[in-house]
Amino acid sequence: MELSYDTPSLTDANPVTDEGDFEIVNYAAGKTVLILGASPDQLPLYQVAKRAGAYVIGADANPNSIARPLADQFLLLESRNAEDIIWMLDGRTLHGVVSPGNDSFHETIYDLAKHFNLPNPPSREAVNASCDKGFFSSRAQEINVFAPTHCTSHDISVLREFAKTRQLPLIVKPADSSGSKGLSFLTALGQLPAAYEKASSVSPTGLVIIEDYLSGEQFGVEAFRVDGRCVLSAVSQRGHTAV
Repeated sequence: MELSYDTPSLTDANPVTDEGDFEIVNYAAGKTVLILGASPDQLPLYQVAKRAGAYVIGADANPNSIARPLADQFLLLESRNAEDIIWMLDGRTLHGVVSPGNDSFHETIYDLAKHFNLPNPPSREAVNASCDKGFFSSRAQEINVFAPTHCTSHDISVLREFAKTRQLPLIVKPADSSGSKGLSFLTALGQLPAAYEKASSVSPTGLVIIEDYLSGEQFGVEAFRVDGRCVLSAVSQRGHTAV
């Protein structure tokens, strides 16, 4: 496990500027924030956190991550285990931990929030909903929010029996991964073995979900929790390329 400390130049990545619609300069002075992930999805938060005056600890498994030059300290991760990250922090106290655009770190955020006694930590149910697509869909249906009919299992025979009861096409994907990794568009039951292998190979636990395919427009909703309140920040229409 490698632990790397550095304070690189901001000129190696997109620079932080003074442009913006609201004043955030030095808003977080004296605070330390851990940003899990240092890819293009997380880069804007690095820029804002630095502009706000926070001490930014970045963490990623890629030593050449685009946001690394903006971090005051960088942790080269070999796992998502919170205990490993706590050891790498070497006694430093955190005031916040976040991983925008990456659901796979939510379990880590939950454990770190408990360890550092951070305010407004995610609930166990919220973490499960973020990390398990089957749990999310089932919970949505329980509270009368529409979600596709689905089945999750490690057993392909269970998924096959479910598929026999549904109308094609169907979607097969890992139940606990993100970014459309391992996704297949099932137009015939004979395609299920290959789709199952593709999905299970990129799932951290081998858990696969099969669900109804829904056509139509897709919108994304972004929100933040501020002092325990959910505050809507943006609604965007999603665009997709052909699978």
